Parts: sequence; C-alpha cells; structure tokens
Amino acid sequence: MSLRSVLRAAPLLSAVLILSGCGESTPPSPKVTVTELQRPSAAGTTAAVPNTTADMVAAMEQFEVKPDPDKYPQETPQKAMESLAKALESNDLAYQIAWLTTPDFTNRMIEKYKTIKACVEANQTPEKVAGRKALLDTIRKMQSGNVTKEGEENGTKWFTYRLGEDQVVEFELQKSKRWCWNPKARSAKK
Repeated sequence: MSLRSVLRAAPLLSAVLILSGCGESTPPSPKVTVTELQRPSAAGTTAAVPNTTADMVAAMEQFEVKPDPDKYPQETPQKAMESLAKALESNDLAYQIAWLTTPDFTNRMIEKYKTIKACVEANQTPEKVAGRKALLDTIRKMQSGNVTKEGEENGTKWFTYRLGEDQVVEFELQKSKRWCWNPKARSAKK
C-alpha cells in the first residue's frame, strides 16, 4: 500500500508532501518526506504531529500507532512529561516510541528494527521493562521536586527536569510545536 493510499484512507489526517518523483503505484522512497501531519482534536482544534519521514509514517500506520494529542498532550514540557509518565504507566511503548520521543530517536529505532512492532517486541526484555519502571519512578520524583531549567541550543528549545546532579529528563520543542522527550540527553545543560 502506498503512503498516498494510507493517507487517503485516514480521513482525520491530511499531509503536505514533498515528493521526489513518486508516482501513485510507486512505493514511497526514503527521500519522500511528510512535512506536517495534522489531526483534529475532540475540541475541534487541529493538533500537529511531528515532522517525519514517509517510512516512519508507514511503519506507524502498519502498527496502528495514531497520534492522540487528547490522551497524550505535548503543548508544554509539563504536559509532555505527564504524557510520557502516562505511557510508561500503561506500558504504551509503541506510542512512546512513535510520538513522545524526538523524531530523530524514532527514526533511529525504525532504521534499526524496521517497524514499531519489532521495536516494541525487542524492548520487552526484563532489563528494559525494569529500566522503564525506574524511569517512571524518576519522573515522578522529578515532578514533585520540580527542579527545571530551559534554554535554546543550535536553534532548538529545550527543557530539562533534574533530580540530583546526574539524573536528567530533557524535552525538545519540535517544529510542529510539540515537546518530545530526548532519550539521548544524559547530562544537564550548563
């Protein structure tokens, strides 16, 4: 199924595509990018979802991971942190990977595992599950302590929660105006 047919089949989604020579019957190439997807929320407003590649959209659609800004809001770092905690509590790893992490991280996971489903399956080891539980505990402590810092680096706005000197959870503001968790951030910004 082509990306165009996937997008046509989903009446809540509209896309602005930058096409590099893809015809209707040609499967999307890695050079086809979706610059912005939008989904109407229950309140009738439009919520943007991240800039992403066509391959990511296809992988997410294959595993039926649809953006849900009503359930997992990300308009502020605080809402994004609570959404991340909610996904961890409910073990909604597919959503966490697809929409709550930075698009860069999601791209790396899809490159490595080829699908969100395969990524979720690979991350169900006892060690990974324990790591997610520990992250949730850390997030709850960070929320109650509320030690935060924000700034901008290389044109990207960031917001960090800290617990002590060495535990950091960082969110970055995407072009789509969503705050996404950067799981690669390991140390506090100066």
